[in-house]
Amino acid sequence: MATQEEKQLNLLQAPDSPFTYLRRDPEKSFLYQTIRDNWLTFQAEAERSGRELPFYVIREFEEFLKCGVLAHGFVRLKCEKCKHEKLVAFSCKKRGFCPSCAGRKQAMTGAFLASHVFPPWVSVRQWVISFPVPLRYWQAANPKLMNAVLGIVTRAISGFYRNGAASRGDQGGQTGSVTLVQRFGDALRLNVHYHQIWIEGVFVKPKDKNRPSYRWTPSPTDKDVMDMLATIRTRVVRLLVRRGYLKSDETPTGEATDNFESDEPLLASVMAASTQGMIATGERAGQRVRKVGSFGIAGETPVLTGPLCASVGGFSLHANTFIGWGQPEKLEKLCRYISRPPVASDRLYRTKDGDIGYMLKSQWNDGTYAVKFSPMEFIEKLVALIPQPRIHLTRYYGVLAPHHAWRAEIVPAVKTGEVLPVSGEELQKPKCSARQRMSWSELLKRVFHFDLATCPDCGGTVKFIAAVMKRDVVVKILDHLNLPSAIPEWAPARGPPCLTFDF
Repeated sequence: MATQEEKQLNLLQAPDSPFTYLRRDPEKSFLYQTIRDNWLTFQAEAERSGRELPFYVIREFEEFLKCGVLAHGFVRLKCEKCKHEKLVAFSCKKRGFCPSCAGRKQAMTGAFLASHVFPPWVSVRQWVISFPVPLRYWQAANPKLMNAVLGIVTRAISGFYRNGAASRGDQGGQTGSVTLVQRFGDALRLNVHYHQIWIEGVFVKPKDKNRPSYRWTPSPTDKDVMDMLATIRTRVVRLLVRRGYLKSDETPTGEATDNFESDEPLLASVMAASTQGMIATGERAGQRVRKVGSFGIAGETPVLTGPLCASVGGFSLHANTFIGWGQPEKLEKLCRYISRPPVASDRLYRTKDGDIGYMLKSQWNDGTYAVKFSPMEFIEKLVALIPQPRIHLTRYYGVLAPHHAWRAEIVPAVKTGEVLPVSGEELQKPKCSARQRMSWSELLKRVFHFDLATCPDCGGTVKFIAAVMKRDVVVKILDHLNLPSAIPEWAPARGPPCLTFDF
């Protein structure tokens, strides 16, 4: 007999089938239990070493342990017809590692970019740029350096499209892109790299026309990608030498060029170890992350250059993902992929010895199919993935930028799924409207194909009643409905040598 989880999976795979919303139970997830049982111990170890974590990191973990728990408050929804009620717990709304909140942001970003940013009549191409290991850490620790490196990459790709348009007689063309900064790799490593979605072409505004026109440009070739990567590498190395990160012979200076390491020594060591696949704290400090399925610790594996993909000196540029015009579903799928959460909770598992295993998305060349952490090491990896506050991880450039003079005539002001007609190369469209945030029920309907605003029993309209946050009222309602009303307790800090799970 199929389990409830298997039934849900079967319904999710059939978009047209009716689906009844079932609240997730975060307290039962392996990720939640791992953090609940070990977070205070990790904090205590950090304080014992004399190096404290910054406030925003502590806040991220504390709010995650409240996310989705009814005992911390909820919203009441009620069907106007049959009076059936639902309780929806509050979320933490953080952008670190919470799978639920990051998944909602993923769906919202994909829907917004595909429907309200990229015009449906243009083609787009994804450019992915990654960097050598030291530069990953330097960018994570220094937002100003990250901005400078991103500017170099953006100008290089923009110049390719503008030069391509100029070679066809379209002078002064303007293009646009959206960049999503990813801070994570496949094995929970800190890996700052950029996913850029570029309009495959430029917009020009002839003197005899009031509206900009879209012009296709030639697609990049393998040589174009290799030349562009060489340009990016040369400019980035020059920047690092100028700012003191590298010597003139392109070797690291070994000196701190900012105050991050002195201000946050623990976080700096955790982030530096994460970029290298190392452990920074605990009994295995200074050792490499343990691999499952590999024959010892392998060195760097050779990188093969594929179609429209090149690599040199630790830099890698990939430009083989292309989506033609009139394919909003594929565009949204791409946008959702590049804005995905850093942690996939379904790939976590507990090993026989009580450690935490994390399955890789694809097997490495040396045979590794998973990595293994102790509970303290796992929390250390999550700490490194939390972005600093007031750092934008989504960037708009060119005609897609908020203050560009042509944006109102290019960015679509259409509803989801609506495609505007195009007459020749001239854009026929109304002025764009202000961005409207998608509601939670709209996101659920878009992603999981069920409508929370419609009662599954009678088909009536579900309306918001109240937000319940007072502790005594929360307990009274949950007890009446036979739901857990006690706030989950966090495991107290354990002193050495009891730093692992006690079975």
